[in-house]
Amino acid sequence: MGRMNETRQLYQLQEIDLETEEKRQRLREIEEQMAENVALTAAQENLAQEKELLAQRQKELRFAEWELDDLQAKMAQTEKRLYGGSVRSPRELTRLEEEVGHSKAQKRAREDNIIELMEDVERLQKAVDEHSSEVETLSREWQVLLEQLGTEAKELRKALANLEARRIEMAKPIPPAALQLYDILKEAKQGRAVARVERGMCQGCRITLPTMELQRARSSLVQCSSCDRILYVG
Repeated sequence: MGRMNETRQLYQLQEIDLETEEKRQRLREIEEQMAENVALTAAQENLAQEKELLAQRQKELRFAEWELDDLQAKMAQTEKRLYGGSVRSPRELTRLEEEVGHSKAQKRAREDNIIELMEDVERLQKAVDEHSSEVETLSREWQVLLEQLGTEAKELRKALANLEARRIEMAKPIPPAALQLYDILKEAKQGRAVARVERGMCQGCRITLPTMELQRARSSLVQCSSCDRILYVG
């Protein structure tokens, strides 16, 4: 019965180890998830770029409006000279007319440019407003999720501490040689060193056990001849 107890204890130890690894994996996932919110970061970066472009277009618009004001002031002076009667020279009048015509063409071009810039500013401002709202929503959702994940992580750490304490107690009565074999097989078999036997079949490799092997497994520590796992006949 001693050897039988060993295999049962090793199987129970494995159950603790598998549960521990499952919880550790979940804790790692939570910690990775809490480290960065990809969607929020992308939205924030996109918003920052849009704000930067909006500020640039607003600056260009102000500069274009200043240039237009300056041009209009110069046009007013030129037209005053042209139509004020102070200039008598035909050559000078012709030059002033050409200058006014050129200034009017510049004025139309600058007004068209201002309209385009205003449309850009309006479009970008709308995008900034929409994406600012999106970032605010994502930020609120992220804070809620962080609280939920933080609570789950806390519960997992508590559960892992309890599992570690149980494992220490569970391992105490198991002979060192059996523990060493278990640890070697656990490493080689992705955590499943012990295989339960059901209806004469090893559940590790799904192979039906020879009768003699099955009988030996009922009373002693036996490894499956197919997969090498420790057989546990429950």
